[in-house]
Amino acid sequence: MSRSFANLTRAAALALALVGCAGGTNATVQQIIDATRAACSFVPTVETILELLNQSGPFADVLGIANAICGAVTQPRARDAGPPTVNGVVIRGRFVR
Repeated sequence: MSRSFANLTRAAALALALVGCAGGTNATVQQIIDATRAACSFVPTVETILELLNQSGPFADVLGIANAICGAVTQPRARDAGPPTVNGVVIRGRFVR
């Protein structure tokens, strides 16, 4: 898969997710990033958030998703443990100051 096609696919997925989140009390990607950064200084990738939003999981709102992400990335893990996950979704991103 070419890099430009992969970027186009990601952009399309993001656009669809944002359209789906436009109404009511649904969380937007940016709201989740902001809440997670404020809660634990971690910025998840857009792909991670989209995977979580595509689930019919137990997330009621922005803070629910942010708390789940923070819980996963701040929890002590054994050296040989895999990456942090929430409901089977690997949490990718980075800590910021």
